[in-house]
Amino acid sequence: MSVTASPTRGPGMLLQELRKIPAFFRRDWLTMWSYRFALFGDWLNLIVQVVIFYFVSRLVPPDNLPTFGGVQPNYMEFVVTGIVPTAFLAIGISRVVAVMRQEQFMGTLEPLLTCPISPGTLLLGSVVYDLLYVPLRSLIFLGVSALVFDVSFNAAGLLPSGVILLLFIPFVWGLGMMGLGIRPCTSGPTPYRCSHPSSDLLGQSGRHLKS
Repeated sequence: MSVTASPTRGPGMLLQELRKIPAFFRRDWLTMWSYRFALFGDWLNLIVQVVIFYFVSRLVPPDNLPTFGGVQPNYMEFVVTGIVPTAFLAIGISRVVAVMRQEQFMGTLEPLLTCPISPGTLLLGSVVYDLLYVPLRSLIFLGVSALVFDVSFNAAGLLPSGVILLLFIPFVWGLGMMGLGIRPCTSGPTPYRCSHPSSDLLGQSGRHLKS
């Protein structure tokens, strides 16, 4: 009796699953482009946030800022470099949960689960647009910040920062999966309830500080 390898295993299956990712990107791009105000609001929110931090920086004495490697950065450099990883943090923790909730609210989650697609492809495809859009937005944001707010960056730190960010994303992605699995989303008349791990961590840290 001969044994035949299953066609659903191996590199061929992986390539077949990767071919489905552009369909998710095209769907999210068309959805975003059909709601142009949401795209405009994203940039407007980012600009307003930076402007607010700029006025806050006027209240912070430069002498109170720490020194790293003999260089004392200004307050805006702290803020700008903090906003960029926060965007990636939001993708891993809240974006996956939000996408699953949106699919469930629109009634398309069940059809997606019945399609011949692996769960990993479904999760990756749900955030592939953000994984491409957020880095592009971050680069534009860093460039504009350098021109407008006189924020300086050290090119030697780009590679180590990128490596740390790549190693940090799987951990954050795991927190998002925990938030998606610990408290499942409910459909129908029951209101949607789902806790983000970031909220849980903040609550636990606040209780720890109070004690």
